[in-house]
Amino acid sequence: MGHGGRYILDSLKTGAVDKSCYTDADLTIGAKVNVWGREVTICDMDEFTAHHYQSKYSVAKSTPIHYKQTEAAKLDREIPPYNGWGSEEDSRLTVSNSSLKLPNGTSSSS
Repeated sequence: MGHGGRYILDSLKTGAVDKSCYTDADLTIGAKVNVWGREVTICDMDEFTAHHYQSKYSVAKSTPIHYKQTEAAKLDREIPPYNGWGSEEDSRLTVSNSSLKLPNGTSSSS
């Protein structure tokens, strides 16, 4: 029993544990999975994974899905208002120079 024979009612189910997880059966080519709030489509599998699916589920390796990569539309960045830290020029340069870059040694065409 609880402390002094009393229980706390959890009517909103705030302590409920969500046990819905992906299993290997869910991860097939063409399946859509939620990764940190984003929908991701599985496009291909390596040879080890293909062998696992063949031995466990008797499923032959599917044809990979190929997506055409399009040039991302260049978005005009809005410079945020100056907040008082450092100089205004430094803040503008930081915003204009902050962009995603590939690590050295990797190419964008894969």
